[in-house]
Amino acid sequence: MRNPTIWGHDLALMMNAGYVILIFAYGLQKGSFVSMDVFSSRWQPKTQKIVSLLTYLLFFFPLFGLIFPILLDEAITSYRINEVVESHWNAPVWPVNFAILFGVFFLLIQGIAEFLRIIVWLVENEREKIKE
Repeated sequence: MRNPTIWGHDLALMMNAGYVILIFAYGLQKGSFVSMDVFSSRWQPKTQKIVSLLTYLLFFFPLFGLIFPILLDEAITSYRINEVVESHWNAPVWPVNFAILFGVFFLLIQGIAEFLRIIVWLVENEREKIKE
């Protein structure tokens, strides 16, 4: 335990894994992810929203349908067997697995919120066109 390189590396890796995944939902909310504005900046706002809606339906939600059950099983199994890092430190791994699971869950919730915002924008836009 007198060698900080061993446990320091493990601790940094586990903290960064949990931290990074937990901020993904915040990044989605603030619009800080990289997007392909090269093409979509030339489109009408309605077309942009429809393409975003289709992207959520074709890629975002199916990905979470595949990955969430796997992460849930991994976190529960890690907790049940009391999985530890294979080093001299033997730090528990399950808190990191649950942080990743919660981060993915929060990202899914934020994705649902963004999806609903797009739908609300499209409905309100159509109502304004009808009023005119």
